[in-house]
Amino acid sequence: MNWKLEITKVDNGYIVEGVPDGGTVKMKTVIEEPSGESSELVAMQNLLLFVKEYFAVYHSKHNEMNLYVDIR
Repeated sequence: MNWKLEITKVDNGYIVEGVPDGGTVKMKTVIEEPSGESSELVAMQNLLLFVKEYFAVYHSKHNEMNLYVDIR
């Protein structure tokens, strides 16, 4: 199964295009930077969370290791 995801940086966030599950239906999502002091960081966090979900990487209480996307 081939999954594809293309991310384009634009002035106010990101445009994400892909074909989930190796299917034929193309999806397009816009991730906008919110207004505020840390808007770039929040937009990047939202992008990384989207990528995690797109590729089905989920948190599991049964695993010792999990992937976290956090702003500190």
